[in-house]
Amino acid sequence: MKTNIAFIILFWLAAGFSLFGQNINSGFEHNGLPRTYIVHLPPAYTPNSQMPLVLVLHGLGDSGNGIMMGTGFNMAADTAGFIAVYPDAADALFGAAAWNSGANPFGSADDVGFISALIDTMYAQYHIDLNRIYATGFSMGGIMSHRLGCELSNRIAAIASGSGTFATTVIGNCSPGKAVPVMQVHGTADAVVPFDGNALLGLQSVGATINFWAANNNCALTAPASTPIPNTANDGITIDKTKYDLCTNNSEVILYTATGMEHTWLQPNNDMCQTAEIWKFFLRHQLNEQTVGTTPVQPAPALQYYPNPAKDNLTVMVNLPNAQYLKLLNLAGQTVYQQVLTGNDQMVRIHTFNFIPGLYLLQIQQANRLHTVKIQIGQ
Repeated sequence: MKTNIAFIILFWLAAGFSLFGQNINSGFEHNGLPRTYIVHLPPAYTPNSQMPLVLVLHGLGDSGNGIMMGTGFNMAADTAGFIAVYPDAADALFGAAAWNSGANPFGSADDVGFISALIDTMYAQYHIDLNRIYATGFSMGGIMSHRLGCELSNRIAAIASGSGTFATTVIGNCSPGKAVPVMQVHGTADAVVPFDGNALLGLQSVGATINFWAANNNCALTAPASTPIPNTANDGITIDKTKYDLCTNNSEVILYTATGMEHTWLQPNNDMCQTAEIWKFFLRHQLNEQTVGTTPVQPAPALQYYPNPAKDNLTVMVNLPNAQYLKLLNLAGQTVYQQVLTGNDQMVRIHTFNFIPGLYLLQIQQANRLHTVKIQIGQ
């Protein structure tokens, strides 16, 4: 499932592509395996930036460095102001790096746990915006992104798969418990991950993949309309966009059918730049499934909390119309305290003396907005 990226690399170099930000090679041990990844920090990054995070997953036999060079996400990160991270799959199959995506062949590595631990690490080191974490990938990396949409829907706001469908072993057990915004780009001439699926590889068809997510997101039952992308590139590929909307909580499911396209990633010299469209799609979604712009969520003026840092008690004063609930979460995304809010003016006292010292997230949910602030608890 590894694409020939030689042309792609030459294209970006010819176009003046350069890494204006900073690349950092890093890693940690997870479940007894050394796991590695590349972090790309854009020029605008500061320790207080709280930028979005985009996880970019490579295909079978490839690497984080390979997909970094082949997709142009560094340029997008430098322009749009997000952090890109390129994890490496474990070398589990015949010396080829393979994600445990559920498709054949697949290894036994705990890749879902690794990605979750990677998110924790990225937050601890770079203070990413936990409400704006996204996953995308090519080929087996795309297949893995669908698995993350199933099993890490409490942490990942949206997924986008390039030339990778649902694994049959995963789709049968997929129960995200919430709507997951999904974007799929796939070529009809793909012989590696066929458009119509492959039983031997344990891969669902594009149609089955999209239908699952549309049903999961409670999208409109009427047949969606397809819109052709202007065909100006003279590349032998025509692209149609099919959008399933009227879905739960402003989620959406979008399919780009690339007629004539083989197993590859659309570049700026095609009719559509795949990386740019994926980022525009991600921009519309955050973890609480509300449509957003590019402005980070800010604390509400009518929200007060003290002391911060808190030791034994934390007092929260809420004076917000239509406030629904208050949550306190640890960095693993687990809710350690929750209270339903009724009325516009409330005082909540949280006993924190038994909490593990560290950084927590205080969230107040209004009808159409989520307010998030950082709280330090303990010494």
